Amino acid sequence: MARWLPGTWKISYPCRNGRLVASAFLGGMELAASQRVIPLRHELAQTRITWEDCDQLAMSALEPIVRKEPVEYLATLEPWMDDAYKWVRRPAITVIGRLPMKQPAYTEGCLRMVEPELGDDDLDGRRALSFDIGMRARGDPKVVSAFIDRQADHTDPATIWVLCDAIRSRTEKLLPPFRDLLPRYEKWLTMVDARSRRSVVSAIKVLRLA
Repeated sequence: MARWLPGTWKISYPCRNGRLVASAFLGGMELAASQRVIPLRHELAQTRITWEDCDQLAMSALEPIVRKEPVEYLATLEPWMDDAYKWVRRPAITVIGRLPMKQPAYTEGCLRMVEPELGDDDLDGRRALSFDIGMRARGDPKVVSAFIDRQADHTDPATIWVLCDAIRSRTEKLLPPFRDLLPRYEKWLTMVDARSRRSVVSAIKVLRLA
């Protein structure tokens, strides 16, 4: 179980269940002591070892406070994005991706925050970015479509995988705003290497059915 260390604002999380309980507990504090609790969230992120850990931290401990005060607290996630440890980056990307679902006005700003992460060759990093872009499509799909189109100069396999997976993972209902991207993906098909062709072909098939 998670436990407070006597006389400190440090928290011990020795096992999986302890880490999950700590995430839920910190999320419940929301804005009550945000300036003191946010550093604990970062410390907690450094103990993450799986995507489950990260997503629980993101949605239970980080999202409540960022969603209530995005202007102030989105900026606190910027150092997380620069962290060398992928399990610190992932919860920040997840929170940034989910915010526009409830507050579409933040779609453009949140996309710009994660744009430097394109090109991350780590599979877990790519999956987080794909999820992030997909979630934003529920906020303002036109902004997301324009964001994808702006990546015209990118042909590296990691970026192409993310941009293709963001299309492949869309439900039929959410696809129409992305129909005009078909020429972009067809152009990519003529530019990418063999490693990326399968991803691009699958995205093209989805867009042709939109």
